[in-house]
Amino acid sequence: MTRSTAQLTTLLFLAALAVASAKPRSARRSLDEATAACEFVTVPQLCTSLAAKSGATTVPTLTMAAVNEAAVTAQEAKVTVERITAAPITDAKLKANLDVCWKSFSDSVDTLQNAKNDLQTSAPHNQLVTHISAAITYAGHCNDAFSQNPGLASPVADITSILKKLISNSLALAVYPELYGDIFPRFFVYWTNDSYQSTGCYNLYCSGFIQTSNSVAVGAAITTTSTYNDTTLQYVIRIMVWKDRKTGNWWLQQGTTVVGYWPSFLFSNLASSATMVEFGGEIVNTRPSGFHTATQMGSGHLAEEGFGRAAYIRSIRVVDPNDTLIPARNLSYYAEAPNCYDVQGGVDDSGESFFYFGGPGRNARCP
Repeated sequence: MTRSTAQLTTLLFLAALAVASAKPRSARRSLDEATAACEFVTVPQLCTSLAAKSGATTVPTLTMAAVNEAAVTAQEAKVTVERITAAPITDAKLKANLDVCWKSFSDSVDTLQNAKNDLQTSAPHNQLVTHISAAITYAGHCNDAFSQNPGLASPVADITSILKKLISNSLALAVYPELYGDIFPRFFVYWTNDSYQSTGCYNLYCSGFIQTSNSVAVGAAITTTSTYNDTTLQYVIRIMVWKDRKTGNWWLQQGTTVVGYWPSFLFSNLASSATMVEFGGEIVNTRPSGFHTATQMGSGHLAEEGFGRAAYIRSIRVVDPNDTLIPARNLSYYAEAPNCYDVQGGVDDSGESFFYFGGPGRNARCP
């Protein structure tokens, strides 16, 4: 499957999600390894400065230092609001917005404290990611309040900006693959408004996607997966993306949980509607050592193996101009390298489209 070259006229559903390919490292860790992790965060300079200040020599200790720094900053922001509101405020909108900010920072302090507890007690990784993701969401509520009143300047804009950068760095460290070294698929989001040229990013690593859920974390591992060759142990994740006609925002939903949205200002052509919807899988193939990558797609088995063996997408629907979900008809199927990954589609007894897809990557027929 290839990406659209049009400027964001395509909604892309990647059923393969993201599979981490990093291998576990040895138990020996060094300062270089901790600081190397800073290359993958939102604001590397903040991270390297913190590594030097805290003396963190492992990625876990650096993660703890980052979460702690964010918690301290959130508390400082909360105290700043309390100091401002201690004096009489005649502007009712400013007072209301500062009340939102106080709650925003207070909630951030609480969830970051939960994240610190997760690290100290070796809680499940998804729980840690969820708490840090929630802190990012809460920290953004202050800016959201002031953005609805463009003529009203936020007196806590600077500390809010620093706080969001610190929390975002904390999240990047929390999902750093060299630390966890797993091969779990990930639930991720991505956006771009120039066909992947220079804009966009994954998850919450830059301004763009706004998470509103504190129960589903983008970037978190999916630990319940299907079992190959067992038709009774096949699992699905239901994903829906739709546009809010009033705001122009594009919302993401997983199952019954609304996860967050892409603000309308990110897009040009998608400001009205999508002209194409693509479903399927993608891999990155830089041809290391001159060979095709061995990165698997889906289950790592070709589409021809069918149910219980190959990855699949079913119940494929689109939203029409009347905001009604209708079955997608007359789908076109395309595999860029069919000897490496292929696709086979059909229609089920209820008239809904489905398809199997995936493959092993490099093999005898895919050198």
